[in-house]
Amino acid sequence: MKKFYVLLFISLFMFCGCENKKETVKEDYIATKSNLIKKTNYTNKEDLPIEIVTSLNRINEEEVEYKVVLSKARKNMYDIKALVVHNYYNEDDVFPSIGLFDKKEELLIGDDKKLELTGIVKTSKNISELDLELKVYVEYTDDDNKKKSIYYKTT
Repeated sequence: MKKFYVLLFISLFMFCGCENKKETVKEDYIATKSNLIKKTNYTNKEDLPIEIVTSLNRINEEEVEYKVVLSKARKNMYDIKALVVHNYYNEDDVFPSIGLFDKKEELLIGDDKKLELTGIVKTSKNISELDLELKVYVEYTDDDNKKKSIYYKTT
């Protein structure tokens, strides 16, 4: 009878006692990325509660670095999660993020803090011919403890 209880305990522990935190984070990243790629309605630049600045720089003949900087909050933003995707093939299929795999950040009114998301596109095209489209997702909690989301697309 003891063996039965030991087997039962071990079975219960194996099937419902463990949650794989890495898998949960990965699933959240994949869902967020998919939603951002499919999104068709975006926040106008004038309506953004933060400043979003993008830049492109050629690193070498085969790579262009893109950088998205979030700064100058017009609202207090806590527990920020952010993700940037682009319209070019990415063999690793990994995009820069904040708060998904690492700790969440915050941007406060009057703070000089900047959050940077940087990635690389492999291409030999001139930057002027690149036609790179960056989509930015920012999720945050406001002063009233409400979750808010921003979807922004560069033009």
